[in-house]
Amino acid sequence: MALADSWGLFADQGVEVSLVPLASQRDRMAAFQAGQLAGLVTDLTSALMLAAMLPGEVVFLSTAYYPVDQTHPHLALITQAYSGVEDLSQLSAQAAESHLKLALPRQSDLEFALDTLLLSQGLTPPTRAYIGQDNLLVNATWVLMGMVEAGVFPQPYVDYLLHYEYEGKPELVVLSWFPDVPQPPSVVVFHRSVVEERAEEVAGFRRAL
Repeated sequence: MALADSWGLFADQGVEVSLVPLASQRDRMAAFQAGQLAGLVTDLTSALMLAAMLPGEVVFLSTAYYPVDQTHPHLALITQAYSGVEDLSQLSAQAAESHLKLALPRQSDLEFALDTLLLSQGLTPPTRAYIGQDNLLVNATWVLMGMVEAGVFPQPYVDYLLHYEYEGKPELVVLSWFPDVPQPPSVVVFHRSVVEERAEEVAGFRRAL
């Protein structure tokens, strides 16, 4: 989306687009619900929640991003080596007993992926241990500072956490690369009223993508 805007693809189609960066998924969804945004780029889980909260008002316009190569790791469950958590079963058991916390955005594709991973291993997702922070930079800081025992991250946050070195950085361990857990696409959703009332502009928007 940002590249299409910087390359002038929207302007070429006669469409004026203003990109509004909002770091918090909660803020993005609230702005869309309030009618402050014509459209929204979001993860699939959040888009489905919006569609449920606004029946008949949300139109799935297109896919924003989908990793074609699903064999390459796109997600990782990361912990500090000192946490003592060595595998998923230990993580699930300790989290269920409220002995640790897991950082990930609540009601998101990342939560869905972690639940899918644990269920595939016959483990019960310890949802009470999930901390609902939707700013991934904050989550990364929590993991690095030991404020939570583990976190789920997509790329490029995974590479940043594992490979960016600084003095005093703790040793990090990947508990899982989420094998055989497909990553859902990010999608573009619009208000139905915008799609119906500004059909020509919306068509130009889609051509630019």
